[in-house]
Amino acid sequence: MPRYKVTLIERVIEADDTTFEIEAASPADAAYVALAAVPDDTDADGARCIVLPDGQAGSLEPREVTHSEVTAEVRAIADDTPLGVFGYSLIFDPGIEETHALCELLERAILDTAYPECIEASRRLLAYLRAQCA
Repeated sequence: MPRYKVTLIERVIEADDTTFEIEAASPADAAYVALAAVPDDTDADGARCIVLPDGQAGSLEPREVTHSEVTAEVRAIADDTPLGVFGYSLIFDPGIEETHALCELLERAILDTAYPECIEASRRLLAYLRAQCA
């Protein structure tokens, strides 16, 4: 029977939120104004202090665990080739190569009128993937 290298990965996601009212040309523009104001670093207490260009301020200090998961990443012992990730995950991170392949597939799916119920879902996922690559 073959042997595999199995790495168990536990992720814990904490969350906090702060809300701003932003005047912008589009929802995406409003979102990027807020996202651009989020600093890379936290202060000494672990909070991210956000100040928008118009002076609105808020902070993010995640303390409440909103999600936890354990997945298993399986690789070949001989050459460390990835064989799969198993277990349920709410974190979707396909990687650059897979993201580009998925975008091409979704662009074709949007044009396929044989399955109209898939068009809107494909558009939403494509927009999400493109935002991740930006």
